[in-house]
Amino acid sequence: MINHNTIHEFIIAKLKADTTLVNLLGGVDTEIREADWYGRDFSYPGVRVKVGPQTVLEGGCGFNLEVRIISFTSDSNDQALHDLSYEISELFDNKTYSNRKTLNVSMSQSTKDGNIWQQTVQLSLQGNR
Repeated sequence: MINHNTIHEFIIAKLKADTTLVNLLGGVDTEIREADWYGRDFSYPGVRVKVGPQTVLEGGCGFNLEVRIISFTSDSNDQALHDLSYEISELFDNKTYSNRKTLNVSMSQSTKDGNIWQQTVQLSLQGNR
């Protein structure tokens, strides 16, 4: 199994290294953070990463891991949100890591709460021991 902090660090570093994504966030990467970050201010647009629990596959020969990357915008329409989510999904879709782990990507429908749009990119990692 992979340490949760290692997963957070890897995903956040990969997101921050993507210049297109950072440009969509206004040219700064400070709003790419862990989902459980409890700062005072939340600027829009923003991206949060939430690492779920890891489960061992039957027989103990591998594991599953779910990661949610949530994009937020406060624009009057959801096009900026779709641009963020699309760029995130392109970073990870159908990639193989360490020759033993395959990552699949899915994207939720966008939702609106007040004037805040939100969309989740779900990463599903399956690995062998």
